[in-house]
Amino acid sequence: SPCCAASPDPKDVLGLAISNGNVVSPSDYNAIPPGGNPYSLGITAGNEALIQYFAPGADVSSLYTAVSGGPILLSNGQIMVAEAPQNAFFDTNPRTAVGLSSDARYLYLLTIDGRQPGYSDGATLYETAEWLMLIGASHGLNLDGGGSTTMARADENGGAVVLNRLSGGVERYNASNFGLYAAPLPAVPEPSAWALMMFGLLVLLAASRRRV
Repeated sequence: SPCCAASPDPKDVLGLAISNGNVVSPSDYNAIPPGGNPYSLGITAGNEALIQYFAPGADVSSLYTAVSGGPILLSNGQIMVAEAPQNAFFDTNPRTAVGLSSDARYLYLLTIDGRQPGYSDGATLYETAEWLMLIGASHGLNLDGGGSTTMARADENGGAVVLNRLSGGVERYNASNFGLYAAPLPAVPEPSAWALMMFGLLVLLAASRRRV
């Protein structure tokens, strides 16, 4: 709150939010999102991911990162939302969701475009759960979607490249974002001229032996 603004107004975060080990928003709050209590995607300092509900006052000292949403879409491979949409929130919309494999080894990030007839209508919460299952998730959580649904990556200069087609045409100023960073690949030394020459000789030798 305030929602849906394309201006950098200060935001009131609903649910648990943790950045670099610092609690930005506690799990105790007044608003309940559609679908019941909010659940959180938590990442420990050791890069272990979990999806669970953190009650007000819960110990979150082990978490390095956390974002919240709702409702839970998958639990132990079972879809947790009704197939028939209960209201507009559960009906077809752009979606942002996260999932975990059954052994919690793999974290899945899912973005579904919507509200663009002829390109993509979106997905219901039930269909979003089905998509998570299809890509290998056993546990899944719906995050804020609609016009906030955005997936981006960094370019070679560190700038942002939006990968999906935004339903509102512009990026929103959202209170929470979730990002992944990869360590740089180790530098690979250029092969020397001698190494290349030796490799070429070995290839020629192998080819000559096959002809014999």
